[in-house]
Amino acid sequence: MDVEILDKKFEEIVDDVVIIGIFKNGKIKEELGKVDEFLDGAVKDAFMKEFKGERHKILEMPTYGRMKCNKIIIIGLGQKKKFTLDRIRQAIGKGCTYAMKKSGKKITIITNSFQLEKTNFGDIVQAVVEGAILSTYKFRRFKSKKEDNELKKLSIFMRSRKNFLEGEKGAINGKIIANSVNYVRNLANSPGNEATPEMLAKEAQKLTAKNVSCQILEEKDINEMGAFLGVAKGSSQPPKFIILDYKPQKFQNTVVLVGKAITFDSGGISIKPSSKMDRMKYDKAGGVAILGVIHAASKLKLHQRLIGLVPATENLSGGSAFKPGDILKSASGKTIEIINTDAEGRLILADALTHAANYKPKLIIDIATLTGACVIALGNAASGLFGNNKKLNDSLKKAGEITGERVWELPLWEDYEEQIESDIADIKNVGGHEGGAITAAYFLSKFVGKSPWAHIDIAGTAWNEKQKPYGPKGATGTGVRLLIEFLRRLK
Repeated sequence: MDVEILDKKFEEIVDDVVIIGIFKNGKIKEELGKVDEFLDGAVKDAFMKEFKGERHKILEMPTYGRMKCNKIIIIGLGQKKKFTLDRIRQAIGKGCTYAMKKSGKKITIITNSFQLEKTNFGDIVQAVVEGAILSTYKFRRFKSKKEDNELKKLSIFMRSRKNFLEGEKGAINGKIIANSVNYVRNLANSPGNEATPEMLAKEAQKLTAKNVSCQILEEKDINEMGAFLGVAKGSSQPPKFIILDYKPQKFQNTVVLVGKAITFDSGGISIKPSSKMDRMKYDKAGGVAILGVIHAASKLKLHQRLIGLVPATENLSGGSAFKPGDILKSASGKTIEIINTDAEGRLILADALTHAANYKPKLIIDIATLTGACVIALGNAASGLFGNNKKLNDSLKKAGEITGERVWELPLWEDYEEQIESDIADIKNVGGHEGGAITAAYFLSKFVGKSPWAHIDIAGTAWNEKQKPYGPKGATGTGVRLLIEFLRRLK
């Protein structure tokens, strides 16, 4: 899809649809005022009768040939004092989704109507572009009937050339980031019979560029990773340990990003209920998010060196599968008593986090669809955040507020440690129902050494059960925008 900055007068816009935002009880002025003139007061008339600019309310106005564009869509922005960058994405998402249903394949956004005080204009444009691209995503690869209903062109209209360069940069960044999210959505949405560990390894290799290298470790290369390989034993698909290295010419920091990639999770011997087990193709969401972050970072030319570690395997039951009661020896040397084979994500992450310390990083962040307990605690509105460093956690929370990929911090108090103490090994892999998301994170903390570390549990945010303003049903690509925003701000 093409994204362009318009350099023409408002009345010369010829696209299918023009989207204009207005705050609740806002004034009809500027471009909206011109629309009212062209349509003989129809806008003012609608505002008096049926439309007040309430949040996400839409007013569709055909132009009847009086303007060069076909339709005007006015989207309500709600109260100005509650307006944020993420509400820009949501409003644009609502508007573009509506326009697409009306066969609007070429859309112009009147960016100045989505103003946010004390905010860089480039950030506003970035949010506009993200909202448009993310909301119009469709996963159609396995549909035999092809549909010609994709957004073909997005135009960004700016009233003045004063902020042109800022706007242009914001549009470029927005397109890179949103396309990276959609790349991740494609991988996460792909079914387990296609998206195997080998397929993810090949996708990682495709990211190789001048500033990105890729290494794939096979089973024979990682004999010391007993926890990871223990999970992989039940599958006929060979496990892959993916290492991506984004290395800019000049960098001050090395950051290690770790992502859980269980390409399908049956629960193993501790098998899951059959209802909704198809959703377990999404258990690779954390791992593929790391691929998306590396993809975006290399194009944005971020200034940190990023090491992406993605342990990829299936978790299946079979004659060779690991069992409750087994003892696995991790790469750290710690032994792990297996209580439940469906608590496999923390096992593969344990060995990956141990490997992460080899890079002597400034910090480590892992992201994973780790626990159903996190969904019970936070629902689908926020990801769980855990960590051993307040500054790191605060920075991630700030990035979450900016991107709309919000995180909520939960404690890692020593009180929870006794729940994962084992009578016969160094540690056990589950600590009971109480505080399940916390005890899982506490388990991971045993493998990070002294590095500043954060764990993000995206079990409740990795996919949507229903349409959201800029999140179609299915994989969300959660983590890409959050981590890119965090990394852009990292000093």
